[in-house]
Amino acid sequence: MLDKFPILAWPTEAVSEKMIGEVKLWKELGLTANIIGSWNEQKHDKSLMLRLLDECEKYDIKVFVSDTRTLWNGASTDPDGYRARFRAAYKDFGKHPAVLGFYVGDEPLKKHIEDVISAMKIQKEEAPELTPFLNLLPIWSDSNPPYMGYETFDNYVRYIKENYNAPILSYDRYTQMCGTEVGDEIYFHDMRVYNDISKSLGVPMWTCLLAAGHWEYKAPAEEEVRWQFNTALAGGCTGIIWFTVKDIPFVANFHGTPIDMFGNPTPRFYNFSVLHKKFLASTADTFKDLKLDECYHVGHSYGGYPLFKEGDSDLVLDLKSLKDTDMILSFFTHKSGDKYVAVMNNSKTVNDQNFNITFNRKKCDPYEIRGEGIGRSVYATYPNKDAHNFDPRRENNTELADQERYTVNLWACAGQMYLFKL
Repeated sequence: MLDKFPILAWPTEAVSEKMIGEVKLWKELGLTANIIGSWNEQKHDKSLMLRLLDECEKYDIKVFVSDTRTLWNGASTDPDGYRARFRAAYKDFGKHPAVLGFYVGDEPLKKHIEDVISAMKIQKEEAPELTPFLNLLPIWSDSNPPYMGYETFDNYVRYIKENYNAPILSYDRYTQMCGTEVGDEIYFHDMRVYNDISKSLGVPMWTCLLAAGHWEYKAPAEEEVRWQFNTALAGGCTGIIWFTVKDIPFVANFHGTPIDMFGNPTPRFYNFSVLHKKFLASTADTFKDLKLDECYHVGHSYGGYPLFKEGDSDLVLDLKSLKDTDMILSFFTHKSGDKYVAVMNNSKTVNDQNFNITFNRKKCDPYEIRGEGIGRSVYATYPNKDAHNFDPRRENNTELADQERYTVNLWACAGQMYLFKL
């Protein structure tokens, strides 16, 4: 699929001459892939799409093509007709080096799912080297009663686990930008459940986060962009899509995007660009090959995640904030078999300089992943008498390291994450 961590954006416009000129902005924003569309053979010139794909190749951006011929409609009731449509789309665009695959559709209800399954099957038969792309609905009952037509939550989860055949599990959720604890609870609930489903299916999990204010959702500030991105990583996501980086022209209450409707970067552009580029220069190459083992919350638990407690890990013995800031602690296994742990500040507003993690010195030799080839051994970098390295639970803080425990103090701004190889 991709040799880079997938960072994409949801499309807002049909393919156009103007879009070709904006590909450079996608690169400057730090996107490594994208969804482009929509293209309709009855309305659009084939050469326009090909020139757009050439521009994507120039800037090393892989894309999913949204072609009306490849949408799921009718794939189960007329599979021969769908196969013919897909073959035509594949012939036109599928062999272009910038193409990752074709877009199948967005947010299917139960009444659509047979078409979805058939479309996926046909696409994989006709173009096994490509990756068909579909995005699922959020699943919290308040937003989609009664569970997208499956009537109960258990029915939905069971059906998807038994029947879903897409190579990626992608879903969207935006309540985290409502500014409420209930919104955060819903956000983490969906992430936890979809991670469980993706593990059961053996496919990677991607999520669609919010970049644009609309409806009751606010446009995210810098801290909230970082918080969304890092909570997704901590929750096991190995691909991140933004809804959306470009303003939708003349849509009421749509605001705060990184790129305006005229194709110009806004002040918010740099919040995304810096975050993405810093990530790509530091931990992205590691995260793309990690699989989540366990995710714990510290302080307050959202969405049904377990609270981390003594005995949950023999590698990390404790995690605590002196400010009582909420945190996330996630354990991963790399495809090489190496173990990693990520720890992040789970606040959108609080910058915490008293954030203590205690490693089991007998069991691991943690190495902090930094960036651009720079890393550091925890035990070598944080000496016993470092002023920023202390454990408030000890009577004597002058000697922090013993034969088993080693506590280091981290500074973490709102939404910031650290990654350690254990």
